[in-house]
Amino acid sequence: MALYAKGDYMAAARLLTRLAEAGDARAQAMLGLLYEYGHGVPQDFAVAAWWYGCAAERGDANGQYLLGRLYDKGRGVPQDVVLAQKWLILAAARSGRPERETYVRIRDAVASKMSRAQITLAQQLALQWVPSAPTAGP
Repeated sequence: MALYAKGDYMAAARLLTRLAEAGDARAQAMLGLLYEYGHGVPQDFAVAAWWYGCAAERGDANGQYLLGRLYDKGRGVPQDVVLAQKWLILAAARSGRPERETYVRIRDAVASKMSRAQITLAQQLALQWVPSAPTAGP
């Protein structure tokens, strides 16, 4: 990931695409970031959401957090606070420090916009979630 740190986003996108297509959940989340912000690839929230979803379904806490953010804002996916909360609950539960503090803060901010019934549904969805097998590229 040194290419990404140096700012060579096009090279990073090529490398991350190969890894993401091979099913690497961390690479899927990072590739989603490149698409979300248009670094080295055209900005495309729907493609970002797809890659975040691949990572999230595999159990990557960062992918779960990033997908939850997109659902909260309705970028690349229909706005859905219940799905946002589901993914943010999972991200907060699966992450380590210092990410957990950020994930909890965002999870709680989304919850403040929700009804008790919506929160309960999101919690049920999070409890029912099971990681999936690797997902190949689009």
